[in-house]
Amino acid sequence: MKSKKIRFTTGNGEQFLTVVRQRVDQYLNQQGVHRYATWTTHTKVILHIALGLFLYFSIIWQLFSPWILFPMSMLLGMVSGFIGVNLCHDCLHGSYSANPRVNLYLGYTYDFVGLSSLVWKMTHNAGHHIYTNIPGLDPDIDKPFLLRLTPDDKHYWFHRWQSVYIWLLYSLVGINWIFYSDYATIVREINKISRRDLLIFFAFKAINFLIFLAIPMYVMTLPWWQILLGYLGYQVAGGFAVALVFQLAHMVENLEFPAPSKEGTIDRPWGEHEMYTTANFGTKNIFLTYFLGGLNFQIEHHLMPYVSHVHYPSIAPIVKKTAAEFNLPYRESPSMLAAIASHWRLLRELGRGTKIKN
Repeated sequence: MKSKKIRFTTGNGEQFLTVVRQRVDQYLNQQGVHRYATWTTHTKVILHIALGLFLYFSIIWQLFSPWILFPMSMLLGMVSGFIGVNLCHDCLHGSYSANPRVNLYLGYTYDFVGLSSLVWKMTHNAGHHIYTNIPGLDPDIDKPFLLRLTPDDKHYWFHRWQSVYIWLLYSLVGINWIFYSDYATIVREINKISRRDLLIFFAFKAINFLIFLAIPMYVMTLPWWQILLGYLGYQVAGGFAVALVFQLAHMVENLEFPAPSKEGTIDRPWGEHEMYTTANFGTKNIFLTYFLGGLNFQIEHHLMPYVSHVHYPSIAPIVKKTAAEFNLPYRESPSMLAAIASHWRLLRELGRGTKIKN
């Protein structure tokens, strides 16, 4: 990524962001609730963790037919993803608990399943959330040459088929995170990382390999290649689900990819910038909201990441109304399928080299 030396214009100040945050705070106070997770969230997380433990021990103890171990491994991967977006994501944004230590320690659940809370904070919190959809600065769209995700990316002939092969790449996201990109980030930012954080990073990587590879290899009576196949299924299912959800919020039609000026300026206040680069999807689907940890309410999340996802459905009307008052867009797809279709169409157009609004 490029050096992060850009600034957002202030104009009359961040009026929209100030007003919408004040209104949300006022609403939560009137309802007599805090901005953190509630017992609804705690119960959901406990159920997901219990299901994950059941699946894990059922697999390594081979309690069921070998024929269903692979789909069970894939389901375990999806459950790990659900734990990540419902628990870890809030914790790493400091919105799960008012106690920073609780957020810190529960956030390590992210490391437990193989990823890195440290890397996530550096790339997601300090990168994607600040520089959303800005080419060269947002790590979520700053991808290898195999993909053309912004109008600024160089166009190659094979990008014409990216709307087809990208689904395979999404399925490999988890494996990439665990075996390559997490380490690449650590090496790149090594001078900014304390010894304690490095120790925690490598310790959890070792624990993850022990739990999900070494122990199954030692305990299970299946051939090694079948165990590796199950591990692959675990990673593919979890990685695909998480990657797709995040892309549907920023890589759909009618969103912008604003490049900074030569002076390093984005010609909008940050809060307004988020409204042009972020979209919601399927917000009326209670089932979707439950399992995705409110990530289908990405607009509310980006404007107020310090508010737990459990509150997003109730504060969304406030955000939408305020956006209309400030003449700002409020993009949303009616369903997840509609968002996937829009994502596919955008990838197709970018792959063709078509000029997309920047």
